[in-house]
Amino acid sequence: MNPQKNQTGLISFFLKNGLRSPFLLITELERRVSAQLLGIPAGFVEQIRGIIIRKYCSLFSNISKDLRERGERIRRDGIQLLGNVVPIDMVNLILSLFNDKIITQDPRIKTISVFGHKVYEGIQFKAGDKELQIMQQVMTPELITAFTAASNGGFEVLSYSIWRNYSLPEGYSSDVYSNRWHTDGARTDEFKIFIFLDDISPDHGGTIIADRHQTREACKAGYRSEKTYGNSQSFLENIEKAGSISGSAGYSYIFNPNTCLHRAGVPKPSLVRTVLMIIAIPAKKIILVPKPASKIRKWLQLIPHAIGHNDPLSA
Repeated sequence: MNPQKNQTGLISFFLKNGLRSPFLLITELERRVSAQLLGIPAGFVEQIRGIIIRKYCSLFSNISKDLRERGERIRRDGIQLLGNVVPIDMVNLILSLFNDKIITQDPRIKTISVFGHKVYEGIQFKAGDKELQIMQQVMTPELITAFTAASNGGFEVLSYSIWRNYSLPEGYSSDVYSNRWHTDGARTDEFKIFIFLDDISPDHGGTIIADRHQTREACKAGYRSEKTYGNSQSFLENIEKAGSISGSAGYSYIFNPNTCLHRAGVPKPSLVRTVLMIIAIPAKKIILVPKPASKIRKWLQLIPHAIGHNDPLSA
């Protein structure tokens, strides 16, 4: 241990995060304690808020018994494969939109490079973006039903995001685009749907997800954060050996990124992975177009529990 180095790191942390620093530290402590005691790598406040808000919003919806039971399975397992439920013409339309944003160098495009090698590019569409009229068309009845079941009623889409992962330089093991095991650090009632925008095989670096049971086992073995695997390393490696989620363009799945450990696979050289991600939380009714943040929500963005502290484009 180097006290001087730790002190310097703590000062840098507070300078970077400002008023959010105490909240971040408390949240990180909560997550580590919860992982150790409950096998859930999410903070206690995140869990309580998630449960209360989902149950409150469900009071305004009357879903069928079958859908309610399906939701219970999704929340219990943390993940459900949906299959090819998005028409290929819609996939191609969205993929074309993304490629056009890259070619025209849209300022919203985020790019990450390592040693001069581009490894990531992505864009997030939020409230007010004109592209949302196109993006919401991807919400087929199957996707709406999956979100409805997971949310136990109505839901609100927070964002539509598209990203493309490239291979990493040989021997590079640091986290770049969430390629280490992690959870997203947000409310536990938040769910994501991933849609492949091109054919994805294990060589393309598909997402690797530990279901709720596997996540609990990893936490028991010592997983605490993306930097601290403890004795869970071999357990997580066995999950990786089982393979990532693969499928043809239009293949989809829903999962809880805050209760299930997951990581992005790394594409092999010359291959890429292009994905559309939709994030949603429970609401009184179904809202497919992200709404502008209220003054209260903007104020709450100072608090990690309200927004998480991971990049919303990462997965």
